Amino acid sequence: MVREMRPQQIARRCWNFLASRRLSVFLFLGAVALLLLGIFVPQPAPPPLPGGGIAQTELAPSRDSRFLHWVGAARAAALQGVAAALLLNGFVCTVDRAGRVWRTVTRAVPRRLPDEAYERAPARLGGVHPERLPHLFRGLHNVGSSPEGARFFYGERGRWTPLGTLFTHLGLLFLLAAAIAHGTTSSSTHVVLEPGSPTALPTRSKCLLTLTGMAGDSPGEGVRIEVDSGNRLGRLLLTPARSRSACGVRLYVSTYGLAWQATAASAQGLELPVHYPEAAEWLHFTEGQTAGTFALPAQGITGTVIPSPDALSGRPAEPLRLRLERAGGAVLFDSTVEPSGEREVGGIRLAWQTGVFVQLKAVTDPGFPWLVAGGGSLVLGACLVLWWRPRRVWARWTPDGVLAVRTDRGPLPQ
Repeated sequence: MVREMRPQQIARRCWNFLASRRLSVFLFLGAVALLLLGIFVPQPAPPPLPGGGIAQTELAPSRDSRFLHWVGAARAAALQGVAAALLLNGFVCTVDRAGRVWRTVTRAVPRRLPDEAYERAPARLGGVHPERLPHLFRGLHNVGSSPEGARFFYGERGRWTPLGTLFTHLGLLFLLAAAIAHGTTSSSTHVVLEPGSPTALPTRSKCLLTLTGMAGDSPGEGVRIEVDSGNRLGRLLLTPARSRSACGVRLYVSTYGLAWQATAASAQGLELPVHYPEAAEWLHFTEGQTAGTFALPAQGITGTVIPSPDALSGRPAEPLRLRLERAGGAVLFDSTVEPSGEREVGGIRLAWQTGVFVQLKAVTDPGFPWLVAGGGSLVLGACLVLWWRPRRVWARWTPDGVLAVRTDRGPLPQ
């Protein structure tokens, strides 16, 4: 005959199952097994992030990769399910531990033991004068006396030390939440800022960044960026050694270099199109590049810009060399020019300007605050557990000078 269980008993069994350490071990081993399985199973690339402009997102490798990629594996549905179950198990364990700690802390402790407990005390001292008692046990308090003249003392320390295990549980819970948030929602993108051109962050389409200038002679000394989040306008100073936050994204200076742009007009004043490599709006000089080309397709003119070594280091005030030639190889212009200026060549008016471009790395990691909270909770819990060990001491002094002492952790150290 099957015994009918009450709803309270069913709920209690479910709670004990969720709070069991055995379940935690099985879930942890399952997560490790799934990660190891990712070594042999190709991980699909995450979907690209929305956004426009010149940006590149750091994603997982191609589908043909046979190596484990942590981003692809962490975003797998199976591993996310195991992580969510582990998070639920950790939450239930933390709540269960909090209840135990609360019962331990609030439990009434007798301040005076029965006479038989003092008679069997492991520590007994003879010839103790009453005046020496405050010097022997400074943490003990007089909790009463007997009609025969015996005095009873009680002392306690580390009553709240069990909270250290609770903080440790919370720390592990926060670290698990940080791992889930980092594996599922973190991203790292690159965005290129050109002089005076607002560029939207790929992960924050309403956040516009505009490069407004430099803090010194070159971007290495810092760049000034204007941030328009839609309802607030702010300014940032970024250096290669210092990152800043804007629109919920952490910004780092990845690289920088010289940027050059030209505009052309015909003799009648009509604007002529200028084409740059990769359909860019500026001519970028990246690291290792000593020259750049542009084209005026309507006139069949190709231009070459050769900056000086100082200009290539990110100093837009240095002169550069400009060369213009037609499709047949006829040279129209070849001379050193100022960073900004204009010139009439071959029936067109060419104007140019020189600036700098900056490539930023935008990192979004919602798990970082959880990581900090988890680390702080673990450190606090370790300090409470290791530095303040809980202990209770009971003592009885009799008129014949005998002091009987016992503790909840064995005999007192000599």
